[in-house]
Amino acid sequence: MKPLPRSESPLVVRTDFSSEKRWNLLQQVLEPDERHSFTSYVEFVDDPAYRDAAPERFLELVPEGDPGAGFLFIADRIALLDDEFPLVALGLSRCKERGMTFRTCAYEVDAISGNLSICHMGFDEFAEAVDPDGVFRGF
Repeated sequence: MKPLPRSESPLVVRTDFSSEKRWNLLQQVLEPDERHSFTSYVEFVDDPAYRDAAPERFLELVPEGDPGAGFLFIADRIALLDDEFPLVALGLSRCKERGMTFRTCAYEVDAISGNLSICHMGFDEFAEAVDPDGVFRGF
């Protein structure tokens, strides 16, 4: 599989290509604006090379100890079909969080990114705070 782009910002990787309209809407939802408590600066990866890739495949593409963001978000079919855009959050750091996943509504991406980027919270704290359906919707 093609290497992921190197970035200091969290990546949002598209793995479902069934709806250009839904992908464009997700990008609009994630654009920084005055409504967010944090500013979520993410880098969008829109490349068919990642079509239908499972989270585990991305672990192969990001070596342990990579100086990037330490996590990424995956826009799979489930995320793009649902109005909350429940993205897969994937931990990439070299500790216990590597390979850990949970789903998060798109409107929480900024809070996750902001808190993780300043080491205010750990990836596992968000993963442990998911709702019964497995989606993080805030604290």
